[in-house]
Amino acid sequence: MEHYQITNNSISKYDTDSQGVCPCQRMRTKGNKIVSLDKHIDLLNYTFEVIYGTESDLTARQVESACTALLERGGYSASVSHIIELQYNINRELTLRVIESSPYKDFALRAVRPNAYPFSINCFEATLQTSASVALVDLLRNLSRHYSCDIPLCIDNEGKVWSIDGASPIIVKGKKITISATIHTVQTEVSSEALANLLNYQISFEPISFNDALEADELFYVDSRGITSVRSLSEHIYSDNVANLLHRSLNFIV
Repeated sequence: MEHYQITNNSISKYDTDSQGVCPCQRMRTKGNKIVSLDKHIDLLNYTFEVIYGTESDLTARQVESACTALLERGGYSASVSHIIELQYNINRELTLRVIESSPYKDFALRAVRPNAYPFSINCFEATLQTSASVALVDLLRNLSRHYSCDIPLCIDNEGKVWSIDGASPIIVKGKKITISATIHTVQTEVSSEALANLLNYQISFEPISFNDALEADELFYVDSRGITSVRSLSEHIYSDNVANLLHRSLNFIV
């Protein structure tokens, strides 16, 4: 299948050229409609104001219209889910790209259980999604494969787990679920709400140290592709019980 992008209502073949650093959101479709679109636009507009110091005028209606045109032009099936990247630059140019398609129609607990590789990141890593932060994750993912692992787990200079594969880490130890909301995404917000409704679990929002992650029963994260339950980190093997519970809960919400 050929891939297309839409920029300011002009549809063209997929182009990997960078537009420079700009606000970015990776979103999921269901029935060829973007899930939680209003939340994504609110977050992107907030990021726009933080980066550029001026208000954004982008609306959900604009993105919805562009998404419909893009998916129709590319012949993307409504029976599966698609991951769409939205960028909006300082020139107020809107670009949508289909990054990948998923065999799952609903919010998925991904079948793959990756092995994580720890990286020490001493430089600043953004709490908001931008084209630069997405590119950094793609780079670290490739480096992880060099070490026979699948995804990067980033540790800051204080020994705290900053992110895992570009998303906020979530760990489970006994009956306590700890969410380190370091990366501000719609998926983290929605999954936090769902986890808060799980019975018999205590929810905590606080930093997660590398040692916390190594001693946890579970380590997982939520992004536009769904829920990913990590299999191992530094030879420590994890279970996936709460990730399964979250999966069932989220499909009632999104």
